Amino acid sequence: MTTPRELEIYGLPNLLIFASASTISLSSSLASGSSFILFVKQDGTGSRTLTWATGYKWPSGTPPTLTATANATDIIRFVSDGIYLYGTTTNNLS
Repeated sequence: MTTPRELEIYGLPNLLIFASASTISLSSSLASGSSFILFVKQDGTGSRTLTWATGYKWPSGTPPTLTATANATDIIRFVSDGIYLYGTTTNNLS
């Protein structure tokens, strides 16, 4: 996964706080069986959105809708089969 310039990575691994709508690309070197967790936190304004590259797969084929509330946190978990990243989301952790 590559991180767009608009995203700021903070001290916690994989914590993204973003200040504009952004696109998450897909790495060309996915290892089968690898996994990671992405913490996505809205900034103080909220209503930011993410767009996902085509290599991400979601339940029912629908990318997650992030919690739009200012300072809201969502957690997205991924596992790879070497070709795709399969994601599940837990929204609105407060």
